[in-house]
Parts: sequence; structure tokens; C-alpha cells
Amino acid sequence: GQNILPAGDDVAAHDRVISKGQVISPALLAYAAAGGIDRLTVYRKPRFGLISIGDELVEPGRPLRDGQMYASNLIYNAGWLTYLGIPYEAVLAADDAESIAGRVSKMVPQVDAIITSGGVMNSERDLTVDVLNSLGWQIKFRHVRSGPGKATAFGVLQGKPVFCFSGAPASNALAFLEFALAGIHRMLGLPGDPLEAGTAVLKQDIEFRNPDWTEFREARLETDGSGGTFVVPFSGKGRLKSGAAADCLICKPEGVDTMKAGQTVTVHLLPAFLRTRVSLKEEQSHG
Repeated sequence: GQNILPAGDDVAAHDRVISKGQVISPALLAYAAAGGIDRLTVYRKPRFGLISIGDELVEPGRPLRDGQMYASNLIYNAGWLTYLGIPYEAVLAADDAESIAGRVSKMVPQVDAIITSGGVMNSERDLTVDVLNSLGWQIKFRHVRSGPGKATAFGVLQGKPVFCFSGAPASNALAFLEFALAGIHRMLGLPGDPLEAGTAVLKQDIEFRNPDWTEFREARLETDGSGGTFVVPFSGKGRLKSGAAADCLICKPEGVDTMKAGQTVTVHLLPAFLRTRVSLKEEQSHG
């Protein structure tokens, strides 16, 4: 009688072995197979199109001329998609309507969603939204009460979601994390929010530019010997450097112009660090 398991000990008739919204692991696949399930209906990973817009942009690895800069936004957005295991196509476009329209029109049939960076402010050289209007997109919003990233726009073109971000690196990064990432999360069929929200104690004062907006600031989490969690904000200068060192975002609600050292603040933990950083206390309110 040893080493004998009764029939149905692992999977009994009519047991639920997997539910909608679960991430499929090798062990979960084996469990489903033990119940006689030979196929599952899953969310297909979407394919994205990335377009960075600007005459001054150059692909990394090529020599720079005066007035040019490397397309770091394109690499940033592509990097997050790579981390999430999402395929993409990435291209540059010039600051003219024909170039932008050509890139978008060619990309739309080949992808499930598009992210553009650049050309969304209000100067005569900011053409992205006008081009999308001419192509017949249904714009859902343009400009948000959030910084960095106030120029963010979103719409639908031929049934495909299109996210439009500012070309400023900080604005592109924050808009990707706070807007596009949530959309990607839904397209993958994942439940909940992609950024873990929690609280930490602020280590130094912060003054914000606009009390009427929601604002975000890159920061780093620290712990002390007693198990307390603190957050150290980076300065507003060198935003690419700050972003490279950050593992969370401090979230400032509307109506606040200053946060003081010792104050408990809301933070969003960046996804790449979820398994390696300290665990945050669950947020109790969203005020």
C-alpha cells in the first residue's frame, strides 16, 4: 500500500484547475495537463510599432553631427517592451507631415498598437497629432494634468490604440510608465495595476513646479536597520541619469506644492525591481 495515490488525488472531476487572468507557468501547464486539458485559450502578445520623430534624431552607434542627438526615447520604449517580452518594430521619422504619415500608414496594418515620441507640443514643427487627424484617428484625449508628460495624447486609428508622447526624455518615460504600461497590461490580459503602489517615508524636502497637477519624481528606496522604508528623491536635473538609477516614482497629488522630509508619501514601484527591492506597505488611500 505504499507509494500509491488514489485516483483524483491531484485533479478530481469537475475541479477548476485554471482561471481567466492567471499567468501560465510550467507548473500550471502540468497541472492542467494532469486534468486532461490539451489546449488553452490565451491572450496573444500584441505587436507594437514605435516611432520617434525629429530631424535631430540619430540611431545609437552612428556618429553625431552638430545639432543632433541619439534617439534615447526609442531605446527606452523598446527596452520596456523587450522586458515584457513584447515584439515591436522601431523607426525614426523626420519633422515633416509626409514622413510621419508614411511611417504611421505603413505600420498600422502590421501592428496592434503604436507609440510615438515627439511632435506633440504646440509649435509649428509639432505635427504628430495633426497628421493623425488627417489619417482619421479618433482622438480620446490630448494633454493631461500630469507632469512630466502633460502633452500626452491618445486615440484609435483603424482600431489600433495610438499613444503619443512628448520628445522630452522625462516626459516620454513618465508617460510610458503611467499611461502606456497600463494599456499594455490590459492587452496582455493581466489583472490589477502594472505598478505596485505603496508608501514610504520621504528623506528630504521636495518642491514641485505646479501645485494644480499630479506630478511624479524619480527616486530610490532605502531601508534602515529597524525595517523602515524610506524614499530618496532625485533632483529634477539630469532626468535620463535619474531615471537610470531610479527604482520607484514619488507620486504628488493635485493641490500639493511641497512635500516635507519625514512625510509618508505614495510611491509606484517600477516593474523591473518588483522581485529585488523591499516590499512596500499596501496603500490605504488614493488621496
